[in-house]
Formats: sequence, structure tokens, C-alpha cells
Amino acid sequence: MAVAVWIGLTHGWRMAGVALALGLVGWSLGPRPLLAVDFRTGPYVGLVTLLRVPRVTSTGVSAPVRLADGSVRVASWEGRVDLAHGETLAVRGVRLPPTEGQDGTYRLRGWSGRLRVVGSGERIRGGTTVSVLGQGIRNRFGAFIESQLPGDRGALVRALCFNEDSSLSAALRDDLARTGTVHIVSTSGMHVMLVAAILLGAFSFVPLPRWTQLILVLAFLLIFAAAAGDRPPALRAVAMFGLAGFAYVARRPFDAFNALAVIFTVFTVLDPPSLFEPGFQLSFAAMGALVTAPWSRPDTPPIRRRGWWVRAGLWLRLRLPQIMGASLRATAVTLPLTAYWFGQVSWVGPVANLVVAPISSLIVQVGLIGWSLVPIPGLSGTFVGVLGALADALMASVEGFARVPGAFSRVPPPPAWAVAAFLVAYFVLMLREEPIRRPRPKPSVGTRLAVVLVALIGLGLGGWGIAGGLGRQDYAPSLAFIQVGQGDATLIQSQGVTMLVDAGPRLREWDAGERLVAPELYRRGVRSLDLVSLSHADMDHIGGLPALARRFRIDQVVISRAFRDDPELRKILDEAGLADRVTWIDRAMQWRVGEVQVQAWPPSPDPSPEGLMVGNETSVILRVSARGRAVVLPGDATWRTEQAALTAGIDWRADGLLLGHHGSRTSTSPAWLDAIGPRWVVVSCGRGNRYGHPTPETLSRVTARGIAVGRLDRQGTLEYSFDGAGLRLANSAKP
Repeated sequence: MAVAVWIGLTHGWRMAGVALALGLVGWSLGPRPLLAVDFRTGPYVGLVTLLRVPRVTSTGVSAPVRLADGSVRVASWEGRVDLAHGETLAVRGVRLPPTEGQDGTYRLRGWSGRLRVVGSGERIRGGTTVSVLGQGIRNRFGAFIESQLPGDRGALVRALCFNEDSSLSAALRDDLARTGTVHIVSTSGMHVMLVAAILLGAFSFVPLPRWTQLILVLAFLLIFAAAAGDRPPALRAVAMFGLAGFAYVARRPFDAFNALAVIFTVFTVLDPPSLFEPGFQLSFAAMGALVTAPWSRPDTPPIRRRGWWVRAGLWLRLRLPQIMGASLRATAVTLPLTAYWFGQVSWVGPVANLVVAPISSLIVQVGLIGWSLVPIPGLSGTFVGVLGALADALMASVEGFARVPGAFSRVPPPPAWAVAAFLVAYFVLMLREEPIRRPRPKPSVGTRLAVVLVALIGLGLGGWGIAGGLGRQDYAPSLAFIQVGQGDATLIQSQGVTMLVDAGPRLREWDAGERLVAPELYRRGVRSLDLVSLSHADMDHIGGLPALARRFRIDQVVISRAFRDDPELRKILDEAGLADRVTWIDRAMQWRVGEVQVQAWPPSPDPSPEGLMVGNETSVILRVSARGRAVVLPGDATWRTEQAALTAGIDWRADGLLLGHHGSRTSTSPAWLDAIGPRWVVVSCGRGNRYGHPTPETLSRVTARGIAVGRLDRQGTLEYSFDGAGLRLANSAKP
């Protein structure tokens, strides 16, 4: 703060605003204090108060709530429950630990865990008026569109108008992400400005003073923001419109960048955790790029007597370069943040937005105006037909851009310091830039240095992505135990060849393949998976496969023949589009992954003298070795499976062992530990899981033999290099 004041006194208050705002951005990207979370489970009966507008999901609604003891948890309700921001309810439910792999996010936002509510609860006190009105509008609009436009068309309209994106198909989500247009389904400044334009147009026919019109428009915009979930981008746009509107009505000068810096600071003070949200950072960065763009009023010849098409063509010729330039600026500023948070960048984004943004704007206008006029006889069918046609055009455009070769790239996340330095250099340079209409003076030394700095950092970020794209071909063979919560996912890399053992769990609204495994693969430069080996058919091992198949080319899947008729496995393979790439094994096999030798032993699905092996007992056990070192991956193998493996004639001795069945007492027998003789073991389990994994009995068997224990639930992703470096922490996941 003191530095910002000093800059304001010496260099102008506009530079003070950017210094303060960018300082906060740098702080958000750097180390931050983590609050305690609660990993215990247990019943809860008492009051909860909703702290935000509930988010609609495919299975119900969820929202952060404050409990009677003052703690904050993320509560979830099954099905469609009518809830509003600020409501107090008497509920009963179950306290649960944070979502798997999201401990850091919960700590940053001050959430101590989850609360699964049974039933809907009893309303003790109603929510705020604005929230209740907004929620009612959202629910009625959503119900009408869902009944008239089923499938992705209706889901897209609901997402565009009121940020209800839970029903969008995975394919459409991926296409939006690839084309850099996913922001259109998150209510932002564009949506707020469109609603404001509709309201101003309506009020222009009413003889009211300007102050009155402005206050009414702001009231309606607040209701719209509440209906859209009170997301930071929408609230930022409402605040920006309010400041600009008051300046216009009061006939006072308006500095858009200063207004943005003030709003940024106010939001940070009122809701500090929002500063760490990707949507918050991307929204303010993009808006900052737009308000610092050198807009000008070009000289135009007299065209009043010409046709409207001539005027429109001339306007496009004069304004289109500036619009395209603004789009490129916004893309340039948000590109490092997109790479940092999501591990991907879209190269067709600037062009795709020029096509997609106007169509989405029409959908919002037609949707809101048409829905308000539906009661008028004869308009309902026309309104629905136009909306359907616009939705089809938008989906076709997005799909077309997504299929362009090289439309997007997966990149490893760049360092936080590089992203922060790029943003600082960019905005300092832009604020020094003279308007287009004025003669440009000779660039100062500071401006030249800023240009060089932006170029160097940009090249550095590009080099970071290129280096990641080259993969890890020259590195020693490595094995990464990926933190996926209560499940398994292990990555093997050697000489540019990649193999994944299990794909992590998929539970309700949470998919480890999408949330945890894919980002870790991007970070390691993985572009395709040569082989995926599935130990068995439990959902905590195969659930993430469809999400990975949508993001990476998977050449082959290997699994035991014992699961050939498993319905859950069949469903997952069909969803992933991999049913024709499966190799079913029923005997011991060997193959190579670069330097790594993989031995696979599937227990026979046929009855043995001890009886038929089923379920976890038929887990495929792998022994991976390279450069004289080995690791054993047993899936969920039980004591019985381990005993059968010891009689299979395979040398199971190894340096490391993944504990079977997440450390369950039914796995990792004394005989198995003695036969392998590991120096270290790894436990892949969810923190605070309801199964009690790893069990004290299993841990005591391990520690009694002097074996080191690595736990993914406490340490995060762990990596083992076959060059002798040993097991080390490799978790770089951002909260």
C-alpha cells in the first residue's frame, strides 16, 4: 500500500492503481496462508446459512454455508432444491472431509470441509430480496427452456443467459475450451452490458429523470447478477457500469482503468479468497487489457445521405481493426493465466471470438426479451425457433473452430513469477502508451526497456511451453504416483513413451481424470498415452478414463480377461470410445515402455482348488523395472492373490511397492512384504476416507520391517526415478 501511495505521488495516481492491483495479483500467484481443514466425518444437526447463491449441478445444488459453530463448509443437496443466498435452514446431514485432491482450495477459501444434507431442510429465515428474485427468475427461465429446447441447445441457452452450465455435454465443454470461447458460458461483462443495453432501451420510452433511470437499471442488473450466481465477473461488470453511469449522469470525467483498479481492490478487501480464483483473475486481466487499449474516433467522411449498408461497411472498415486489436490484447494478457491454471492455450481464440461473441450476444438478447414476451399469444413458437437456430449456429461455429488443426496446445503451467512479471510489464507498457490520435513522441528509455521486458518474458513463456511439448525424452525413466484421492493412477515415462496404470476415480460431480490426472500429465509434457493398463474394474481405478480419452490420444488399453463382461467397465470403455482398442490378457505377459520392462501377471479367472477368484482378487499385478531397480504395482490384490502370485514363478523383488487396495488390512501380507523386500512403500488413498485406509495393522506390518512410507493423501504426488535418485515429492498442483 505504501509503495502504491509513493508511486501515486511521484508518477500519477493511474500508475498507483496499477501498482496496487498488480501487487495483489502477484500475491495471489505466490505463497499464501493456508487455513485449517477438518478431515473428520460425522453427523450434523443444526442451522446453516447460505453464503452464496447455490450452484446448480447435474445431481442437485451446492453452496458454501456457515454452520452453527462458525465453520464454513460446502453443502450439497440432492435434486432441485429451491434455495437463495442468505437463507438460514435447519438441516441434518453428514460432515465430510474436503473433495479428494482439493485440500488446498478448501484451505484458501476458508472451507473446513463438506456437508451432505439429507432432504431439503426447514427454512428458518428467508434470503435477501435480490437473491430470492434472481433465483426465481433463473428457475422459471431454466424450466421453460428445458421444456422447449432439450439437449445441448437448451443447456447452451441456459448457460449463456444465467450461467447454468451443469447440463452442457463434455464434448461441447471441450470444444469451448479448445477455441478459447468458454468464457461465453460464464456470465461476465458482455452479458451485463447486453442486459444494461436492453434496460436502457426500454427506459428510453419512459419519461424519467436520468438519475432515476440509472438507479432502476442498476437494481435490475443486481437481480440479474444474483440470478447468474453472483459470480465475480458479473459483479465487476455491474460495479463498472455503475461508476461509468454515475460519471455520465453527473457529467464528470471517467477513467476506466482507475475505476477497474478501485473495484479490484474493493473486491479483494471484501472477499479475499476470490483473488485466488481463476475466473476472478481472468476477468480482471481481460478487462484491464480492454480499458488500456488505445481506442480512438477515426475521421469519417460525411455519410448521412448514404444507405445504411454503406454506413455499416464503413464502420466495419474503420472499427474492425480496433476490435480485432482489442481481442488480441485480451488474448495476450489472459494467455499466461490460462496456461498457468488450465495447462492449455487456444490459438484460434481471437478469430473464434469475433464469430462466437455476436451469436452469443444475440442468444442472450433474444432469450431474455423473448422469454419476457412469451405470455403474448403467438410469440412462444417464434421465440423458441429463433433461439434454437441461434444455438445451432453457435455450436456449429465452435465445433468448426475446434476442428482447425493446431487450434489449441497443451502446455505445462509456467512459473507463477513469470506470469506475474509478464502482467506487470504489459500493463506498465500499455499505460505509458500515447493515444492513437496524438503524434507519437520518440519512445523513452523506460518504454524501450518495457518493450524488451515484455518480449523477453513472452519468449520465455513460449519457450516454457515448447520445452514442455518436447516431453521428457532425455530424462531417466520415471514413475509418478499421482494424487487422486481414494483411487490409483500411476504414470510411467521413458524415452518419449508413456504408460498409465489406472485412471483414478469418478464420483458424482468430481472426476479425478479431469481434475487431477490430466493436469499432472500436461505438467509433465504428455501429449498422448501409448498404453493404459487397468488393474481391475472398480470405479476408483477406471472412472477417470473417459475424461483422459477426451484430452489425450490413447493407443491401447490392457486389462484382465476376468473383467470382459463387467457392465461398469463396458460402460466406461464405450464412453471413452476405446472399446475397440482393448487387449484382454489371461496369462503373464511382458512388454517395454522405453527402457522400462513391464511384467504383468493376471490371476486366472478360472476356478482354482481354493475356489473362484472374483473382484479385487483378480487384479493385475505389475512389476516395472529399469536400470537394475524395480517397483511393484498390485492394484487391489488381496492376500489370496498375493499368495497365488508368489507361486507364479516371477521374481517379485523390488525397491518400491504400492500398497495393495490403498493400505487395506486385506492386502500386503507379511509373506508378500518379505518376498518383495521393498525399501519404501507408497499409499494411495483419500485423506480422511471413510474406509480408514491405510489401516493400522497394515502400517504396523510395514514399519516393523523398517520400510519408509510415502502417503499421497499427506504429501501429494510422489515421483520415483530409476536413476537412483529415490522417491521424492513431485506435487506441483495449485490449490
